[in-house]
Amino acid sequence: MPATTLIPTPAKSSWLIPVANPIDWTGAMKLMILSVMPGATTEFLSQVSANQVAIGTAYTGPITIAPTVTPSGNDFIVDWEDLTIDQDVDNGFVDAAAAVVYFDTGDPATSRLGVLWDFGLVGNNQDAALNLRTPNNVFTV
Repeated sequence: MPATTLIPTPAKSSWLIPVANPIDWTGAMKLMILSVMPGATTEFLSQVSANQVAIGTAYTGPITIAPTVTPSGNDFIVDWEDLTIDQDVDNGFVDAAAAVVYFDTGDPATSRLGVLWDFGLVGNNQDAALNLRTPNNVFTV
């Protein structure tokens, strides 16, 4: 079994769409891995898509996720299965710094970001598989 790198996840996200722009947690949701962390005023996929890490054999672009979202006071509990990006020695990325979860409308200009996940390190899938795990499969935003 190849080695893996575990991306640490904060107990609470460092950024979320401002309350003035409430999130509709329904519809198609995807996760995109980025080489830089977007700023707090970033709202749409079109503002970050140029920073997507390299597409290779193992990471072929945004990953469709099917989370369960449960309101909890002023927070939302967002629960999805752990994701593993397999090792890709020849075509993998070396600069994964963050990920965004977004609501896919089919148009990057209207696909709103919901969660920013700051990895707190620079990950890659050339040296090892990359595990994207939320604490106990739950991410609180």
